[in-house]
Amino acid sequence: MGVVYLARAPDGAACALKVLREEYSQLTELRRRFEREARIALSVRHPNLVPAIDAGEVEGRLYLASELVDGGTLKSLLQTVGRLAPALAVAVTRDVLSGLSALARHHLVHRDLKPHNVLLERSGRARVTDFGLARPTAGNPTRYTRTDQFIGSPYYVAPEQIVRAPGEEVDARCDLYALGVQLYECLCGAPPYGGHSRLAVLESHLHGEVPDVRALCPEAGDGLAELVSALLEKKPDARPPTPESVLARLDALAGSLPPAPESIAELLAERAPEKAAPAPLTELSVTSRLAASDGDTLPLGELDAAPQDPTQSSS
Repeated sequence: MGVVYLARAPDGAACALKVLREEYSQLTELRRRFEREARIALSVRHPNLVPAIDAGEVEGRLYLASELVDGGTLKSLLQTVGRLAPALAVAVTRDVLSGLSALARHHLVHRDLKPHNVLLERSGRARVTDFGLARPTAGNPTRYTRTDQFIGSPYYVAPEQIVRAPGEEVDARCDLYALGVQLYECLCGAPPYGGHSRLAVLESHLHGEVPDVRALCPEAGDGLAELVSALLEKKPDARPPTPESVLARLDALAGSLPPAPESIAELLAERAPEKAAPAPLTELSVTSRLAASDGDTLPLGELDAAPQDPTQSSS
């Protein structure tokens, strides 16, 4: 949907500049999604959410400037290290839960939580980003969503986002399901449900047996494994009800997990030891004009890329 560039804000600080692709600029639904993301990023502030600096439109191109988080995504870290020690997986999960709790206090559900949308600071703190699919938890339209028209990402989508019965609303528990998928991936190195087609993955979310984390990560222990299974329950009512309730269960596990040999910050330093930002930064005022062409800026990455099939090796 968009491309993210490394840019410089009017105050001279480096920032991440997300620009809606030109070919999508006339598509009403994608414009609405981009604008919704901007409103949320500008209005909801929390240390575990990536804040926006500015948003607007220049020459028909919507843009969103956000604080630069320079440690990469959780997904890229997992692709490098394979999986995380249980203590590190829990630390990342706590940060993400704190961000989800802030969204819930504003009556918002993210609906697209996944490791690709969790950014890591070099200090190790995790921050949730990409609110393009977020929406209020109250007053959702009720409808059936066909398996080829669901909202979310196939590997991380909750069952109720695939098929929703009349009168059933999606709430924060769908984010907790996605969190369970992400926590499983952190511990085991791949999401719990794979397959060679999107339909096969969706069917597994709906009807597949919940795999036991201990089969691939015995050091996770009984308490953490039981929490992952609870988060991955098919029925929302069977899951923990709120981010705070999951945090309480993680607190109860404190001290029961083996210490990690390295911290998230150390893993990030090993992966990219040079902390300095790439140079030169594009001199681009995010509050005036997009005077430079796309080729004059430094791309940080593509957005809305298709999720990688965990059955295939990472490059």
